[in-house]
Amino acid sequence: MLTNHSLRTYLLMSIIFRVFPTLYAQQFLEDITQIFEFPTNRKAIVNGTATYENKIVLAPIISYKPTTNLGIGVGAKYLFKPKNASTDTRTSNIPLSAIYTLNNQFIFFSSYTVFLNKEKWLIKGNGIYSIFPIKYFGQGGLSVDENAFDITYDNILLEPLLLRRIRPK
Repeated sequence: MLTNHSLRTYLLMSIIFRVFPTLYAQQFLEDITQIFEFPTNRKAIVNGTATYENKIVLAPIISYKPTTNLGIGVGAKYLFKPKNASTDTRTSNIPLSAIYTLNNQFIFFSSYTVFLNKEKWLIKGNGIYSIFPIKYFGQGGLSVDENAFDITYDNILLEPLLLRRIRPK
């Protein structure tokens, strides 16, 4: 049976082991993340001509799908506020990723969101370029592996949107 002292000790130890490792893990992740961040307008911040520190964040990409096999690449995200943006304008972002797979496929992807001053205008969209070789087995369920031949798709997709806010916030 637990006494009051052992119950308090158990509760205190539970709190310590649940809270402190989380705090250290969070700090560890933030420290690791800062290794991959590169400011792009540090002089403007120091001079006082910019209020937001624009930056590029890099990250490795490792993926797996049955259709692509193992994919390896790099991702980058540009975080910024446009020139003369007000403090209430949200941070814009332009992520880019480039992946090469073991099936000799190349995929370049971007899905961007740019908030203009006071968010009156918004530029949003997607961009994809891919070289995608696949095996084609023909039609029907009776296709055999010997009938397979290679087809390569070169795909370009651009989906730009320009949106304007009509009603005030």
